[in-house]
Amino acid sequence: MNIRQATLLDTSSLLVMLNTMHQEPEHELDQVDWVKVSHTVIDCIGKGLVLIADTDEGEFAGSIGGAVSTEWYSSAPLLGDYWYYVLPEHRASPAAFQLMKHFEKLTEMNVKVGHVLGDDIERKDNMFEKLGFFKSGSLYRKDQANGRSM
Repeated sequence: MNIRQATLLDTSSLLVMLNTMHQEPEHELDQVDWVKVSHTVIDCIGKGLVLIADTDEGEFAGSIGGAVSTEWYSSAPLLGDYWYYVLPEHRASPAAFQLMKHFEKLTEMNVKVGHVLGDDIERKDNMFEKLGFFKSGSLYRKDQANGRSM
């Protein structure tokens, strides 16, 4: 597994991957503004905050992208993720672990990330703990437009 920084040439592959992510059941009701997604991806690439996992054969396996911001109560910078996704056919690979390991090394600041896809939460929690992260809450969602709680 090879982890590398994304370039603008990766934009279309990233958009295809993010479209796949939004086909997952947890995202199927989301209203996606693909123009905004495109601008966000390009902006994150320009800031050097997008990583791509490629297999040894050069196949696209997944990506993480994020931004530097602050908590509402602090001025200390914080690296957070916008997306963190490994394609289903590569989930048994080290892609997720390696992406996060490299993502946290992009800056010298605290990192705050999460996972919202509902499959195998315990396995994901274990991976984050192996990387030195600790749980700091839960994420809940209620889709008002469709009356669906997730």
